[in-house]
Amino acid sequence: MKLFLEWLYLTGMRCGEAAGLYVKDIIKEEGKYKAIIDGSLSHQRELLGTVSNPTVKVSVKKTDGAKTIASNREVLLPQKAVNIYLKCQFKLEKR
Repeated sequence: MKLFLEWLYLTGMRCGEAAGLYVKDIIKEEGKYKAIIDGSLSHQRELLGTVSNPTVKVSVKKTDGAKTIASNREVLLPQKAVNIYLKCQFKLEKR
């Protein structure tokens, strides 16, 4: 959680934008890393069952676009954010 909050602070991303990032969304070009923001993580709830026995189905998916047209963007990552990315990527590869 600490690294996620630090990532948000360093990059200026919204929570949903950062949570919706895929590994393929981080690109290294000319020795610099950037994140492609093209969507946001979204939670959807659907009420199932009956009134006397309700059930809620929750699904999570990445939206097709960011919150606004201007929010579709590339974010140049500062070195501290790159370090977080590399640290988390290494942990994912070890699984």
